[in-house]
Amino acid sequence: MKNLILIILCIISTLKSDSYDIKVLTKCVVDENLQIEVQNKTEKPIIFFYGISHSYFKIINEDNLESVGKTLSLSSEEDYLDFQFDHSEKLIQQVMDKYKISFQEAVIYLHNKKDFILIPPNKSRELNLPLLTTNYTASYSLDSTKSYYISLKTIFPTNYIPKFVKDSLEKKNISVIKADITEPKIRININKFLRKRNNLYIR
Repeated sequence: MKNLILIILCIISTLKSDSYDIKVLTKCVVDENLQIEVQNKTEKPIIFFYGISHSYFKIINEDNLESVGKTLSLSSEEDYLDFQFDHSEKLIQQVMDKYKISFQEAVIYLHNKKDFILIPPNKSRELNLPLLTTNYTASYSLDSTKSYYISLKTIFPTNYIPKFVKDSLEKKNISVIKADITEPKIRININKFLRKRNNLYIR
């Protein structure tokens, strides 16, 4: 049974890597944005929804050792209640009825529905996305004479896209990709990506 599961996982992984490729084009990080290139490696269109992303990154030195920050403050993450008033109650209800989803799901979908890119077969598209955001502020003890990097893992969930929408895209022969980015080492400009205060670097 374990061998069967491993085989299935390998097949899924192979299909995923065969359908698209994402490259980080940014060579030196100066702010929260990263320039990426999404390549469609198939013979049919693919669609990349990037409205919601979850990034996990750490600051490392030249020897790949992490510079652990000290958390100074926390802020609440964006909540669907923050942007429910961007849409009328009538529109939200229409989306709920059409896709048979909850109020929360409808608001989240409406907020992010335009954040996608359609990539034709065997073509590439570039995007500049704010992937290096956090809900906390931390201080780091860094040596300004040395080089530092970011080790990054970002996932782009698609569970907020209604099944009806996904099925409609599939019927049009458009594949929805479940994208992720793993970048082990991107150089950062510590004087721009972070701010210096009392001999510490803040982000």
